Amino acid sequence: MIPLALDPGKMTGWAVPGSSGAEQIERNGDGKMPLSLRHGTWFGRARAWVSATIDRHGVEMIVLERQPVIRGNGSLVTLGLRGVYLEVAWSRRLMVDEVAPSKWQAWAKSYGWRKVGAGNGGDEIDAVAILEWWQAIRLPEVKNG
Repeated sequence: MIPLALDPGKMTGWAVPGSSGAEQIERNGDGKMPLSLRHGTWFGRARAWVSATIDRHGVEMIVLERQPVIRGNGSLVTLGLRGVYLEVAWSRRLMVDEVAPSKWQAWAKSYGWRKVGAGNGGDEIDAVAILEWWQAIRLPEVKNG
């Protein structure tokens, strides 16, 4: 089973076995658009990007970090991206496993993971840690039903 771990945000961290990165959903110049058009543009980019990533890596499962309650404009983007990723998974009949940050972070800290700010590689590092946690802890549970 090939999982795709996602840490959603304007910079979405991602990881599959053997490859990882961070996809810039927000781009320079987007701020000049009205908010609704800006969000629609971001969500369209996110859909195209995650679909291409699924195809490129033969993804069979999405592991999505469950977002804590967020206030303000950031919550609209984070929830919108979550919706995009869930809709793509649904349309492709992919399983989704949502992971609370507290679950994977406690495990990852015991292996030396530390919180790094977004834009400093933190999104990719988080996605790799989510993937490693999922493979070590959840995959055996998923395989055993």
